[in-house]
Amino acid sequence: EGPLPGKFIMGQTMDGGVYPDTTWATKSEFVSWLSEQSDSTLHGDGNQRITRARILEWLPDDVVARLVLTDALVAEWAEAAREAAVAAKLAEEKAEAERAAQSLAAEEQKKAAVA
Repeated sequence: EGPLPGKFIMGQTMDGGVYPDTTWATKSEFVSWLSEQSDSTLHGDGNQRITRARILEWLPDDVVARLVLTDALVAEWAEAAREAAVAAKLAEEKAEAERAAQSLAAEEQKKAAVA
């Protein structure tokens, strides 16, 4: 399947088609190349930039957990991602509590108006 079956490719995607700029014959060639890249070298054009963070977000949790053990930058990213998730959960819980309080206040106003 795809434009070059059995190959690892990188290129632009436009209108649903992939236009390969670079290909690798094997997974190990691709992994070797990717391991040498940085956010700067993967910058791309437009709003579809590949970054280390985007790659890490895409990886399964067990893979990231293994990388955390050997890569300080991945460990730092994982901790920041965990903190962001905790903060988002707390913000959602606070918003839910505020909605509940507003709903309760509205009910109390209705009861007071009827009495």
